[in-house]
Order: sequence, then structure tokens, then C-alpha cells
Amino acid sequence: MSNFTRKNKFGKKLDRRDYMNRQGALTTALCLAVALLLAGCGQQKAKTAACKDAAQAATDTTAYDGAGTEATGVGNGLASRAYIDGSPALLANSDTAQFSFGGGDDGVTFECRLDGGEWSSCTSPVTLTNLSDGAHTFEIRTVDAAGNASTETVQYSWTVDTTPPVVTFQSGPANGMATDVTLTFSCNETGCVTECSLDGGVYATCTSPVMYNVPATGEHTLSVRGADPAGNGSAVTSWTWATVGTVAAGGGYSCYLEPNHTLWCWGDNQYGQLGNGSYNMSSPLPVTVVGPSTWVGVAVAPRDPIQIIQNPTRTYGLRMDGSIWVWGSDPNASISSNVPVQYGSVTDWTDISIGEEHSCGLQNNGTLWCWGTNTFGQLGDGTTTYRTSPTQVQGTGWVQVSAGFNHTCGVKSAGTLWCWGNNFAGQLGDGTTTQRLSPTQVTGTGWVQVSAGFSHTCGVKSAGTLWCWGYNYYYGQLGDGTTTLSLSPTQATGTGWV
Repeated sequence: MSNFTRKNKFGKKLDRRDYMNRQGALTTALCLAVALLLAGCGQQKAKTAACKDAAQAATDTTAYDGAGTEATGVGNGLASRAYIDGSPALLANSDTAQFSFGGGDDGVTFECRLDGGEWSSCTSPVTLTNLSDGAHTFEIRTVDAAGNASTETVQYSWTVDTTPPVVTFQSGPANGMATDVTLTFSCNETGCVTECSLDGGVYATCTSPVMYNVPATGEHTLSVRGADPAGNGSAVTSWTWATVGTVAAGGGYSCYLEPNHTLWCWGDNQYGQLGNGSYNMSSPLPVTVVGPSTWVGVAVAPRDPIQIIQNPTRTYGLRMDGSIWVWGSDPNASISSNVPVQYGSVTDWTDISIGEEHSCGLQNNGTLWCWGTNTFGQLGDGTTTYRTSPTQVQGTGWVQVSAGFNHTCGVKSAGTLWCWGNNFAGQLGDGTTTQRLSPTQVTGTGWVQVSAGFSHTCGVKSAGTLWCWGYNYYYGQLGDGTTTLSLSPTQATGTGWV
């Protein structure tokens, strides 16, 4: 409808309807007076064009929707206050929509159309089906008894969204000792609201990242679901991990570190390697290591299976503050004690591993350090010099270390694996039996974990495959179904190794 403004004698603005109604009333009154004047002449039917215009102006109507909002278009007087009083939500998650509507004078019918399509006769209510996702517009107009369609329409626009969102995990804890865990996830739709449930508990609203303290040993599962603004719900996605302790088996004794940071040891104790304050020959049951329960790592010494007289042995423990503690007998560290004694003053250690007569540790900055016997170059510093204090291994970016009997292996952050030291049986995995004084890369990539033994080595790749190499005579320790020595990694039977 075009802009139209008039004022009455008091200066009040009149809209088009007020003005036309008043003008129509005046003109109609004038026509009646003229008709009376002409009545005596028999010309009562002589109504002027002005009278007809006034009559139409006085009864002019405009289409309105259910909220009383003026409809679009320019009127021809036929819409007669049509309205929509039933409709779907502005954002709907159904491909079906129902509209109810009404209005108009007696004898008026309706035509409807969707998204600018063809008009067709319709009656209230109208149900639309198989709607595609996206924006839609429904329109109605009136048609009088003579078949004249209004140029004015009443319309309603809304959006259909029937596609559920997708929730995806980005990261979460691996199986291990961690009790304080963080998980991250995302939803692929803007405005998505997510809910979390830990171990089958009640779902509650959550946002990524989420953090939990799960001290209980065993398997844990976080389930996440999402809902978009239209009300579509996602499928539930889950991340499962296990809170487990760490077990370490050494030469004649073993230790177990609980997730609550309590450390237990049992077995041979002639050098005080159980750390319980005694030198009993052995303990068939686990005993608690003396000191606060703040342990986060443990390493035990191996034993030469063919050596009759065993060397003194020791145990290493790593505490939460990054300090290393030693008990038992360790000539390399000048420590002999049946209770834990701190080794050095550095408090930046993140991982430890010990061989027969050498030890290694990782620091927080990704550097690797070893000390002790270096006859075969197992310290990785390019020499065979005995070291009484930590000396840095060549290279950086180390994330895991394993000290074997007299060789050492480590994994770097790029997924590469390196070994050095004694190689008489191919335990370095470089395809030779050549002794190495510095780190030499093992064939392949994607390594995530390594364990160095007496004369063989095994590693796990990110694909969940297990590979071993080195000595394999008599015992089949490489797990490949043979007793054949291998100078490079050979895949062990099975998959899904972690």
C-alpha cells in the first residue's frame, strides 16, 4: 500500500483508511441528498461516478495475518481481512507443516501456494509434506464469488531443518594411570547444545573441553550427545579408556604402582630393592614402599638369565614433583639403601628406565639423559666412557625411553624409533649386528612405544601393530611363529596392540 498522510482540523494525522472512510461518508451523504433532489424527476438511479467511488472507498478492506499485520501487495478490495492463525515454528525439524487460516466476506474462497509456485484452491487446514531442508514461504489469497482473486496475499516464512548434528571426539585419555583426565569434542552445527554422561550417569549440559577426576581403577566411558537449534538430536558418541596401574617385572622381583600413587613391591629383597625398610631375603606378598604416596613412575632392574653370581640390583621411582628416588644397591648412583633416597637435585624428570648397569631418564624439555656403564655405547653419547652422572643422549624431541640389558631405545615425537648400544643379535633393528655408540634409526615410522629386553626389542605402532627384532633362538620371543633371529622389525601375530 502506498504512503498516504492527511491531517484533520486538530492537526491529528489520519491514515489512508480513516481518510477514505471519512471522505466516503461525506460523499455518500452528498449522493443521498442529490438522490432526494432528483426523486421528483424520477431519476433516483442517477448515481454519479463519485458516489460509486465513495461507496467503494468506505468499504475498502485490506488483508491481515493472524497478528493483525497488513499483508503485502496492493489491494483491490477483495482480500477482506484474510489471516493465518496456525503455522509451524520459525525453525522446524519436521518435513511436514500444517497451516490454518480464515477471514474474508461470505462467499469468499481461498487459494494457496508454496515457495512462489502455482496458485491452487485450498481450504483450511492445509498440510504440506515432504518438505526439503531450507527456507520456505506459504501464501494465501482470497477469491470472490465472481472468481476475482485478490492481489494482496498473506504469507508465512519458516525454515525446515531435519538433519541431526554430529558430535565428534578430538582427544581423550589413553589407558594408563592418569586420574585427572581431559576430553575434547565438537559439534558440526552452530548453536549445538551438548550433554555428557560419565560411566552411565545422568546426562548433563557440558562444553568442550571437559575435565574429570576418575580415581577408580577400571574402565571408564564418557558419552556425549548434541541437539541443534531445531531440536534434532545427534547419535551418542563415546570415548572409553581404562584407569590402570603400572606393573614392572625385574630380575627376581616386581613392583606395581596404583592409580592412587601408592607403590608396592614383592619378591627378592637381598639388596633392599623392595624399599620397605628391610633386607629380608624375599617377600612373597606385596609390601608398601616407604614414603608418601606421590609416585608416578617405577623402573626395576633386569637380571642376566645365565649369570650365576648376580650384580647388586636397585629400583628407581619417579615422584609427582619430577624427582628421581633410588633404593637397593646402585654403585652408579653411589646409593645403597632399603628405603627411597633422592638421586640428584633435578626435578624435571618425566620418565625413567633402567638396564642392568645403566639408567636413563627423560626431562620435560624432550631431552634424554643416561648414566652408568657404557661399555657398548648404551648411554648414546657417542663414547664408551663410564658416567657417574646423567649425560645427554644425542638428539632432542624424545617422548619415551627403554633401557635394555646393555642397549637402549627411544621414541621421538615424530614417531621415529632409535636404538643404540650392544647389537650382537640385531636388537638395534637397523638391519646389522654393528654396535652403535649413538642413536641409530630403526626401520619404519609411526612408533608410539618401545621396550628393550636382554637381547631383543619390541615396539608398537600407532596402527596397533606389534613388531619385534633381535634374538629369537630357542624361545620364539619375537612372536612371529618362528625361532629365527631377525635384524629388523618383524610383525608379531595379531593386531590391536596398545
